[in-house]
Amino acid sequence: MRVKKALVCFGVLGLSSLSLSSLVLGKPAKPVPAPAAAAKQSFEDLLGDADPVTDLSRLIDPLFDNCPKSDPLEARQCQGARSFLEAQARGKTYVAIGDTAALAVSPYDATTKELDIDVEGCLACVQPVRLTDEKGATVQRFVTTKVPKAIKGGRALGLDVRTAQLMFATPEREKAWKKQEKKVVPRLRVQFVFKLGETWASGTFSGVSFVPLAHRIFDACTGEVYDTYPALAAGEKSKVAMPVALQGGDTLKCPAAGEDLTAEERAEKEAFAKLPLKLSREQIEHGMNDVQERVHDCHVEFEETGTVQVQLTVEGASGHVKEVRIAPPFDKTPAGLCVRAAMRGATFSRFKSETQEVKLPVSLR
Repeated sequence: MRVKKALVCFGVLGLSSLSLSSLVLGKPAKPVPAPAAAAKQSFEDLLGDADPVTDLSRLIDPLFDNCPKSDPLEARQCQGARSFLEAQARGKTYVAIGDTAALAVSPYDATTKELDIDVEGCLACVQPVRLTDEKGATVQRFVTTKVPKAIKGGRALGLDVRTAQLMFATPEREKAWKKQEKKVVPRLRVQFVFKLGETWASGTFSGVSFVPLAHRIFDACTGEVYDTYPALAAGEKSKVAMPVALQGGDTLKCPAAGEDLTAEERAEKEAFAKLPLKLSREQIEHGMNDVQERVHDCHVEFEETGTVQVQLTVEGASGHVKEVRIAPPFDKTPAGLCVRAAMRGATFSRFKSETQEVKLPVSLR
């Protein structure tokens, strides 16, 4: 895209008040300093001030001198437009998804119970942005945090930003991650909030740098966020709005609902579909069979007789008893407390509802 084409769009862009001297005569714009690191702000604050980028080529094109040199007047006009658009681009904050080179995920470490994810400064490393130079030829521009240490096979390398460590401190979290690791890792992407930096050239390669102010690692199919920098405040939650605009060359295809289930998850889903909404009377009586002997032991040990009114809160996902309440007068007697302990060991069939309240009389005899 030649910058001179932008001249016809000035009215649309709200540039009618721009002086003719800076456009027609090519009056240079004031130098724009490289963006400084962000002051201490929350991720959401930085994100809220950022403009979404869906086309990197339109964003970075004004940063490169692609004006024709054959016609002096046309060249001055083009330079004036380019200078203005460059100053405008550098004055804003942007948000965009890094390409597939922006993340490198290490295997889960069962010893430390953590997962290391290296964030690389790549908006366009795998597939550079294609622009047109002053001669009309197509050139490729990388968009990186700095000049790459190397470019191998057309891919920019050595652009470390940060290593995120995902911790799985509880057995439940570790189990949940292991179940989904193989399907989630290929879908992880990084969303950068950034400002534009300086252009660079290295050998036959060239590009433009960007200054990352914040970033978050997320599942590009669900929007679930796994890590945010700067870190979120306690209790604050973050989720990326779907769908997202992936960078050129990113061939990720998200599965439809239910298509990405593992064999274990599919079996669990089918089994859950067959569960009843609530426990039936027969299922409650069956669950009580295993505790009748322990209830009888309470009668024998404490020599109390009577009918104990019991109320149970049963968890549907497991069939386990979450809470036991004993009605007076047995709520404070030794036998009643013994019955409460026995009832905690009852196990019922699973059901779809989150919980179910079960009231029943228990005989001490």
